[in-house]
Amino acid sequence: NQAEQHAAKSRILRARELLKQVIESIPDPVFVRAFERNDLLLSNEAYRQLDTSTTEGLHALLRRMTFNGRRHPTLELDHGVPGQPSAIAAYSLKAAVASLGDKDRILIGVARDFSERKALEDALRARNRELEEARG
Repeated sequence: NQAEQHAAKSRILRARELLKQVIESIPDPVFVRAFERNDLLLSNEAYRQLDTSTTEGLHALLRRMTFNGRRHPTLELDHGVPGQPSAIAAYSLKAAVASLGDKDRILIGVARDFSERKALEDALRARNRELEEARG
């Protein structure tokens, strides 16, 4: 029935728009990639604004940690981005693999920048070392 098809398409479009709005409202970088091909399927503005070298570093890290034959349902790690000083680009990465069907899988990821926290921790450790040496 044409009216039912039109109503179903309309519901799908509204659901897609809602999903898009939800993802865009998240302040942390969010992305969805095709698991096997590693193609970017969806991302929010925070992800799109990341420096290209940072996103390439995140993708390399994901491939090394997730695409090496293991089938982890989720992955959580805190890691500096390869090739970047840790104070500039340190991210906590949470990723999960989900199935879209028999063969299609997607990787859903959220990256949180903890560079500022890491820089403060590094400064605190350095200050503690200075105090220990001075106490000596």
